[in-house]
Amino acid sequence: MKQVILFLALALVAQAAIKADLVTGLDKETGYTLPWYSGYFDVSDEKNTMKSHYFFFPSQDDATNDPVILWLNGGPGCSSLLGAAQENGPWVFKSNSSEIVVNEYSWNKHASVIYIESPPGVGFSTSTKISWNDQETAQINLKAVERFFEGYSEYKKNEFYVAGESYAGIYVPTLSRAILDHNKQVTSSKQINLKGFLVGNGCTDPSECSLTSNVDPWMYNIFAAQGFFTPEQIANYEKECGSYFQPDPLQNTTSCQKIANKQLNAAQSNINIYNLQGLCYHQNIEFTGQKTWYNDMPKYDEKLNNIDQVIREHELRKLQNPVGMAPPCVDAKGPTEFFNTDYVKEALHVDTSIKWSMCNTFVSITYSRSKTGTLHLYPNLIKEGLRIWFFTGDVDGAVPTAGSLYWFDKLNKEQKYEDIIPWRAWYQEGVQFGDQPGNRQNAGQIQQTEGLTLVTFKGCGHMVPQDNPSGGYDMINAFLQGETLPAY
Repeated sequence: MKQVILFLALALVAQAAIKADLVTGLDKETGYTLPWYSGYFDVSDEKNTMKSHYFFFPSQDDATNDPVILWLNGGPGCSSLLGAAQENGPWVFKSNSSEIVVNEYSWNKHASVIYIESPPGVGFSTSTKISWNDQETAQINLKAVERFFEGYSEYKKNEFYVAGESYAGIYVPTLSRAILDHNKQVTSSKQINLKGFLVGNGCTDPSECSLTSNVDPWMYNIFAAQGFFTPEQIANYEKECGSYFQPDPLQNTTSCQKIANKQLNAAQSNINIYNLQGLCYHQNIEFTGQKTWYNDMPKYDEKLNNIDQVIREHELRKLQNPVGMAPPCVDAKGPTEFFNTDYVKEALHVDTSIKWSMCNTFVSITYSRSKTGTLHLYPNLIKEGLRIWFFTGDVDGAVPTAGSLYWFDKLNKEQKYEDIIPWRAWYQEGVQFGDQPGNRQNAGQIQQTEGLTLVTFKGCGHMVPQDNPSGGYDMINAFLQGETLPAY
């Protein structure tokens, strides 16, 4: 009876949704039988034709009143369908497999979740615009959010949150800022009910993600801490770069670059940079695009660096098609096969001629990354009263936890934020780890200050909801309810 009532409630909500985008015909493949949507938001401007592709999963609980979450993956240039199909959506792929299973820890259990492939040109999203920067991406995502609430107006009164990981550490705060600015310029009927945001393993400080330096001190830090370097190698590094344990976050001398990159390049061979303790997935690189990435990058770099603007734009347009890739060692098999099946594309209401890829080389190499990061935005975003959480898997080699701890401490000291919850462990039910019922296991650390909550996840990499689904589920529910994560 409960399932019947839930379905009827969702059907009533769906009456005001974009009916043409309702997905049908994939129940058998996904195992998910509740209504969900896939389609495009037209975000074109006077110069460019652009469409943002989205998935939308209404809440399985109380869609009429539950919050709405926008999820964005990063890159830049990677598809948010990875979040939907490998991390926190209602159906996900098993690791290293094309098999789909229902996700009992889906984030749409108690919230409606929308995934947007951003910026246009990524995944099934389309664009005639040939390059992007952070502010342009924020504005185009704002336009997509506006289109969402126009098409699904019944959700406009609900609380709205933005979430994402990796380079979404840039996307999420800049979009949040854009929404707040938008709200000050429009009437109340057009305002977006933004209440907060959540970022996982996100590029934030200028010292992270090579935003301002060709040396990533936090990456060297975690590789050294994980035992990838000998004492002699570390000593040679420290002669040129200073302490690896307490690094200079802006170290960028030529000699430091040379030795750091030499050691890191050797250490990363057949290593999954996104989970240093995880598997390197040796999948069909022809199919996923990994071989294209390696073979074509020198060609792209040469074209980008050695031609003037007019020729550059001409050449970039010619390069715009052979762009598929999956980063080395990642698990790309399931999504790449599934989203490139014609009948699946038809069910998703996308152009069947588009070859979907996990990440888009063209968008990535033409993207202009800001060197300022987003840390400077946090004080004002906190003053606006937003609920802000940052979570980090502690074996991520791409955006390591050490960098997050560095800027979190720096921000709190500069702004003189007081502790609300001092640094402590948080726990999950032990059965999630194979322990006996009733026991609890340490799942990471948490600290809450006046403006921000930081959560670490023990043994997790770059994609926390994939590596610890139940922990990610506990976190999103605590975040939405304004609670904390449990002590023992």
